[in-house]
Amino acid sequence: MDQLTLSNATIRALVLAASSSDDESEVFCLWNCVLPLVGLDVPHGYSITAEKRLDNRGKKSSRADLIVRVILSGVIVMIVECKSIAHDNLIDWNTTEEQLNEYLQKAHCRNGVIAIGHKCKFYHISDRFVPHEREYDWIRDFPDIIERLVSFTRTLSFQ
Repeated sequence: MDQLTLSNATIRALVLAASSSDDESEVFCLWNCVLPLVGLDVPHGYSITAEKRLDNRGKKSSRADLIVRVILSGVIVMIVECKSIAHDNLIDWNTTEEQLNEYLQKAHCRNGVIAIGHKCKFYHISDRFVPHEREYDWIRDFPDIIERLVSFTRTLSFQ
């Protein structure tokens, strides 16, 4: 965990790539690399699945970008929906929020993240979909994002 700072060259490169590329895969790569570093990994009982289909109904199936699940039970504990920085506008944030809400409902999952470029918002469902309380920026708010993820990981138990 000591190396999980922006001063780490690898982490910095991932954040900068996500912040400057129109390629969604750079955002995906950032989250796919950071989530295991905060304890969402195999030694702690979690797996990260990419492009997970959430249903098979209809012609257009729902595929979440990243899903974190408990390996033994299969319970999905987090969904991360990634978009390139080109989607950093009000319309795309709102559209992606609707998409995440749909994915969370279909997966019976309570926790989600929208990641657009180097920015992100956290979401939670209790009895209703609770939108973000703030927008985080990996460059400006790196310690806050990591703390938020570590705190989330600490609240999980093998379900």
